[in-house]
Amino acid sequence: MESDKVDPAMFLMNAHFGINGIAWATPVADFLAMVVAILVFFPFWRKLNLELKIKSEAGMGKNFNYK
Repeated sequence: MESDKVDPAMFLMNAHFGINGIAWATPVADFLAMVVAILVFFPFWRKLNLELKIKSEAGMGKNFNYK
């Protein structure tokens, strides 16, 4: 099933790079989405590790293997 959504980047890339801009719009948008996901993920990962460290030091995680 085809998607009816149009990537707004297609219009911008088409205006600047012509037909090649349309072809590159989706990979560029996917790459930027990956960068944003990584930027959101790492602070969450650090916070999670800190919480696990605090719980293990308090004796709450003695029965759980961290590998």
